[in-house]
Amino acid sequence: MQRFAVGDNVAVSGSDRTQTQLPGTRPAMWDDYGGQPLLASANDVLVSTGVGNDPSSSQTTSANASLGSMQTAAGYSFGSRLTVPTRTLQFGTMSMAIAENSDVLKRLWPKSGLLPSFSGLVFTDTNVLMANAWVPDGTTNAKALFSQAVPAANAPLVPSSGYMGLQKYAPEISTLQFGRVQQDVVPGNRVSP
Repeated sequence: MQRFAVGDNVAVSGSDRTQTQLPGTRPAMWDDYGGQPLLASANDVLVSTGVGNDPSSSQTTSANASLGSMQTAAGYSFGSRLTVPTRTLQFGTMSMAIAENSDVLKRLWPKSGLLPSFSGLVFTDTNVLMANAWVPDGTTNAKALFSQAVPAANAPLVPSSGYMGLQKYAPEISTLQFGRVQQDVVPGNRVSP
């Protein structure tokens, strides 16, 4: 609002975002013929944001894609899954009411028969963004999201007694890390020199 209604050649300020009042100076186009401001108050500008499900028929806020079930070392069943949100519809609406109390414009368009007198104009615009909101936010969230799909990261699938005896044939077997999730690591063959 500060950047939209401000006068020409006014520098962008770090405090623009937190202003709750209209700028003290404005271009002439923001005044009516009587010199009164068309946008009288910061309260005449309303902004709202929201989020919705996509598809709109979704009854949940996440899609639990089951990737199968495995047996743990203790004989219990463990289901791996990947939970991704379906609330990817982001929207914002801005509404601006102008010239609601302009005496000049009320004189130009008085009540005429069934038509009411001029009482201002309201402009409204809505923008929608289909966000890919299931993408994790940062390294820790990436690990939390993708670990759900790695059963060995959540439950012991192979007891160490089942493979540690083979260490004499393959010493590196002691460094096995079942269920290891390395977030933010790109395989060498995916990186171009």
